Amino acid sequence: MAKSIEQEVREAMKKLRLLPKEFTTPKRRQILRKAAKPLVNAAKANIPKSSKPHYRYKTSKVTNKLKAPKGKGRIIATYYPGNLRRSIKALTFRKSGSIFVGPRLSKRGKGQGTFGKGNRVDGYYANQMEFGNINMAGIFYMRRAIPVAKQAVQKIIIEESKKKVLLYINKNKV
Repeated sequence: MAKSIEQEVREAMKKLRLLPKEFTTPKRRQILRKAAKPLVNAAKANIPKSSKPHYRYKTSKVTNKLKAPKGKGRIIATYYPGNLRRSIKALTFRKSGSIFVGPRLSKRGKGQGTFGKGNRVDGYYANQMEFGNINMAGIFYMRRAIPVAKQAVQKIIIEESKKKVLLYINKNKV
């Protein structure tokens, strides 16, 4: 006996209610990681490359950091040209199902040594480059990257989501 239209609609709706399982955290992150690539590339393109290494100093506890003469203190980190550009990545955090784009910082307590050569990167000074500091104006590399990459990111998210939905529909014959 043929199914009534009402029965077919009920079955289709039942299958469509299971669609959110196709967008669980790992699958959503996969889509977002792919969509983050244009934003990462745009941010990297906005960062100027220095011609010389930069240093991070540690001043003594007695001396106030702001009152310490420039260049005085012990060098604890050396940042070679291209370090900040290489530190911009699509980042994943354990307690979030989203992807964040920004500089990767070295792990806690590991912010000493040489960065920018080999695989080690540290975006320690990224906020100073973005917003500026007492000695320089900010270059707004992330803020300028968002409007440039916005349409490409949206397009990738829409296309990848459509693929997931169509795959689900074909697989479940909705």
